Amino acid sequence: MKLYIVRHAVAIDRDEFALQSTEDSLRPITAKGEKKFSRLVQFLKPRIDKLDLIISSPYKRAYQTAEVLRKMLKPEECQLDERLVPYTKLIDTIEMIKQSEKESMAIVGHEPHLSALISNLLSGKDKSFIDLKKGSITCLEFSGSIGAGQGILKWYVTPGLV
Repeated sequence: MKLYIVRHAVAIDRDEFALQSTEDSLRPITAKGEKKFSRLVQFLKPRIDKLDLIISSPYKRAYQTAEVLRKMLKPEECQLDERLVPYTKLIDTIEMIKQSEKESMAIVGHEPHLSALISNLLSGKDKSFIDLKKGSITCLEFSGSIGAGQGILKWYVTPGLV
């Protein structure tokens, strides 16, 4: 299985958005963030053979990022899942991935949750050793079961690289 782990694109500044007295979960991505993320997906498109499923956090900035992926990569399915919101237990997110039973999928979420997830899937440790940049995509591959220490890092690409 190939698992693409995507941090949402650059969003409106948290403090600026808080002045509007609106819930942080409704904070959208910026036009510049969407443009940079679109360029990244276009660059990676030839390297992503197929995509069966996208699962996104229900937070606006995550599902807007997932929508860019959906339009450009045309997966069979796209859905929202609470197990991708910040500070979700890793075991719950890993169980969600296992339940998908897909050959390739992308998950779209937030920090620090995603870097902790990647670190766990690669090393089996809960302490994060990676810092995902906004709008970046990481590809992990699993030859057998999906779980702690079972993943192999294939690549990690940030918008700044393209």
